[in-house]
Amino acid sequence: MNEAEYQQVVAELQSVIDEAQHTLDRFEATGMDDRMPERYDKLLITLGDAVK
Repeated sequence: MNEAEYQQVVAELQSVIDEAQHTLDRFEATGMDDRMPERYDKLLITLGDAVK
């Protein structure tokens, strides 16, 4: 993997992290984390995996 490819992967992971965090924030703000806990948990897993 060259430097440009590495940077592209990092940028894509950051995009996933940002989108997951935004969605989690919206879930919490609207109470969806309580009404749809299984989906909320999946979002937390997605965020955790992207960060790792």
